[in-house]
Amino acid sequence: MLMDLEAEQLKDDTYRSVIASMLRIADFGIHSLLIREAEPLLALQKGNGHYNNIDAVHIIQDENGNAVSYALPMSEESDGTNSYFRLIGVIKKALDQGTLLVADEIDAHLHPLLTKHLVSLFNSAEYNANGAQLIFTSHNTNLLDLELLRRDQIWFTEKDEQTSSTDLFSLYDFSVREDAKIENGYLIGRYGAIFC
Repeated sequence: MLMDLEAEQLKDDTYRSVIASMLRIADFGIHSLLIREAEPLLALQKGNGHYNNIDAVHIIQDENGNAVSYALPMSEESDGTNSYFRLIGVIKKALDQGTLLVADEIDAHLHPLLTKHLVSLFNSAEYNANGAQLIFTSHNTNLLDLELLRRDQIWFTEKDEQTSSTDLFSLYDFSVREDAKIENGYLIGRYGAIFC
C-alpha cells in the first residue's frame, strides 16, 4: 500500500504529474490525476485499498473525433490499475532515494509486462542513478529472463520434504549459457525449486 507520506505527496501538483506520467507510460489510458478537495484527507478506504478522493482523468475521442475527457474515481479502476498505482509511488521513492525496496509477490494483480517494466527500472542506469535495490518474490516465471535479470539476481527456494526446511540458492550456482531460456529450464525442473 502507499504510505501516508506518498498520500500527502499526491497533493503536490509536480509529484502527481510524475505519477500520472508513469500511469500513461503503462498505457492504462489515464491522462492525469485529480484530487477532489471536498474530502479533507487522502485516505485509503478501509477494506478495498482504494483512495477515496482521487480521480483518474481519461481522454477519449468521441464519434466526431473530438477529444473528450472524463474523470473516474480510482475506486472504480481495475485491480491491476490500482495495484500499479499503489506500487509506483513506493518505487519512485526508492529510486529517488537509492533505498532498498522489499516486495512480496510484486506481480499480484499486474500484467506480466508491467511487472517486467517495474523490475527493469532497478537495473536501469537512467532510472536508478542512486543505486536503489529491489528484493521481491514472485511466482511469475516470465521474470526468469536473462535479458531482464543477471544470473546472480535470480534465486530459487525449495522445501525439503523430510524436514520442511527451505533452501535458498542462486541461478549463479548452475552452469548456464548466456542465451539459455531460464523459464523453460525451470519449468522442466532443471534448477529444482518447482515444488513448494
